[in-house]
Amino acid sequence: DTEAGINNRVDLGKIKDWPWREDENPQGKFIVIDPASNKTGGDDVAIGLFEVYDGQPGLRRVIEEKLSPANTIRRTLLLCLKYNVRLVVVESTSYQYTFLFWFNTICQQLGISGIDCVDIYTGNASKNARISDMLKTLTSGDLFLHSEVRNIVAHQIANWNPIKRDNKDGILDLLTYSHKAIELYGNEM
Repeated sequence: DTEAGINNRVDLGKIKDWPWREDENPQGKFIVIDPASNKTGGDDVAIGLFEVYDGQPGLRRVIEEKLSPANTIRRTLLLCLKYNVRLVVVESTSYQYTFLFWFNTICQQLGISGIDCVDIYTGNASKNARISDMLKTLTSGDLFLHSEVRNIVAHQIANWNPIKRDNKDGILDLLTYSHKAIELYGNEM
């Protein structure tokens, strides 16, 4: 495979181990969603559960697969209820903003309250530029990966090509929002 492990710009050995004990309570938790259209050949939906310790985010759990918008909401709600998460942050570029409406509508229909679904925007930087910046944060020890997600993230990093636009990088995109989510919505966790 000529594409396997193409990214040698990132030293995966510099990614720090999860520094917190399993019985330690985080300061906060949130979920980031990168919705997808569910079209054949389209991107997978990525859902990431983050925990915050000492103001630093860590990716604890991740789902990345083909999901309809309704199933994305169901899977997210199950994570929220199972892990007591009150904040869901959704990438809201273009049509993705409508996801907030449907998330809130389904919560209302199911009688679920206390979960805030909020938007987050990409800003002016391209996705690849955001991912490049995030990788520096990850290897500097300001962003952490739990052992349950480390291999899947490392796989995406190893196969991510910063000059291509069609990378399989949904989880990497989730990670780009972790610090911004704390900055914007840390008081809602």
